[in-house]
Amino acid sequence: MKRLVFIDFDGTLFNVKSFASKMAHIFERYGGLDFFNTLPRTKFGSYCLEKHLFLIKTKTQRNKVKRELKDLFRQSSEYLFPDAIDFLRTLGRIGSNTLILISKGERVYQDKKIYRAFSSDTRDLFDKILVVEDYCKTPYIKKIAGEYQHDLLFFVDDCGNELLKATDAVPHVQTILIERYRSINNQYIRHDNHAHNLSEAANFIMRPPTFDHNLTFLLTEPTE
Repeated sequence: MKRLVFIDFDGTLFNVKSFASKMAHIFERYGGLDFFNTLPRTKFGSYCLEKHLFLIKTKTQRNKVKRELKDLFRQSSEYLFPDAIDFLRTLGRIGSNTLILISKGERVYQDKKIYRAFSSDTRDLFDKILVVEDYCKTPYIKKIAGEYQHDLLFFVDDCGNELLKATDAVPHVQTILIERYRSINNQYIRHDNHAHNLSEAANFIMRPPTFDHNLTFLLTEPTE
C-alpha cells in the first residue's frame, strides 16, 4: 500500500506559538519593539522577519536582536512538539510511504526554523521539503500528488481552511485536522478527520483501508 502524506510544519510539528512568544521577548527587550502589534506581512499575508528587523530604530538594537534570534533559531529543535519525531519515524520506516513537508510562509524565515529543527537523519525521512510562498498550499499538493504513484493520499495540518481547499481541489485526499491551539469549527469536523495529537494521526494513516460498495477507498474512523 503506497501512501503519500503531506505534513504541515507550524502548529502541526512545530510549536510556533511558543517560538513566537520567545521572538516577542527578544524584539521587546533588545529592540524596544512591540512584536505582535508591529507584525509586517508579505503580499501573501505571511510574517516577514526581514521587514520586522528594519522597524527597529537603531542599528545597535537591530544587531543585538539579530544575535539573539540567531541563538533562538539554533534551538529550533526544542520547539518541535514532543510527538513530532516519533510520528515521522513511525511513517518514515515504512518504505512504501512518501512523506512531504509542506509549509506556508516567507521562505527565509521558514527555512531558518525547518532546517534547524531537524537533524540530518530526520530530514532524510522526507522525500521533499517545500516552503510555499503563496495564499494556500492546494495547487502545490495537487501538482505534487500527480507526480507520485500512490494508493492513498493524506494531508495533515492544523488549519481547517487549508484542508477544505485541498478537499475541494483533490477529492480523494484524506485530510487530518490536528488540534493544537485553534478552536475547531463544526464545519471542519464534518469535512476532516480530527486528531488531538500526531499519535492519533499516525494510527489513522496506517489503519488498513476498507472498501465501500462502489469499490472506493474508505478509512475506518479511529475509535474513541
